Amino acid sequence: MRTSLQGATIALALAGSVGFAAAAQLNLTSAQQHTIYQGLASEKGQTAPAGFQAKVGEKVPQSLSMHQLPSSVSSQVSAAKDYEWAKLQNNEVLLINPKDRQVEEIIMPSSTTGSAK
Repeated sequence: MRTSLQGATIALALAGSVGFAAAAQLNLTSAQQHTIYQGLASEKGQTAPAGFQAKVGEKVPQSLSMHQLPSSVSSQVSAAKDYEWAKLQNNEVLLINPKDRQVEEIIMPSSTTGSAK
């Protein structure tokens, strides 16, 4: 019994570490963030759904429209090419993992970064 419990504990620990590695955030440089923000500057922001607060790791509601990055942006910032974006009315740009709809990066209109949780 103890051996099988130990084995299950090790298996869970390994599975958890694999999940953590897969969930690594983008960690874009300020120059990359600037490139993305400038590429989406003319896009209109949308109202955030009631109760939704944009935070890294937060799941985006289905009612928030996500879009693929323009090729002019994704070609310059290849690290973000597999992510989608949504722009809020406050001009924050959210980079979202389309597989699980989780916010991976928040690009603020100013020079501050939104990668802190």
